[in-house]
Amino acid sequence: MKTKLKFASLASVTALGVLSLATPQVVLANPDGSANATANIASVAQAKTPAQAKKGSMIYSDGKRIGQVFRVRDNGDAQVVINGKSHLVPASSLIEEDGKLTTTLSRAEVVSTKG
Repeated sequence: MKTKLKFASLASVTALGVLSLATPQVVLANPDGSANATANIASVAQAKTPAQAKKGSMIYSDGKRIGQVFRVRDNGDAQVVINGKSHLVPASSLIEEDGKLTTTLSRAEVVSTKG
């Protein structure tokens, strides 16, 4: 009787290896010293500080300036002018990154909103 061995392709094995490296984990210890929980370092590192827009402040996206705040609505949403048109940046997308007011939205996403 012949036995056929099945092998995964090198590409799929490599992809799995890369995925496991892409999300390193850290083990969290209980006060008694036992370890029972893990957390992705990537998710911990991505914790951002929420920020509030102020009139006149510059908003950045992906490290680039997208516009200056000309009005802040009562709910905290910021209005910016891009190419002569008013656009809305939701307060929920505003964070402080490297001391700058930054949105988690891309410039294209901001331009697609009307404000």
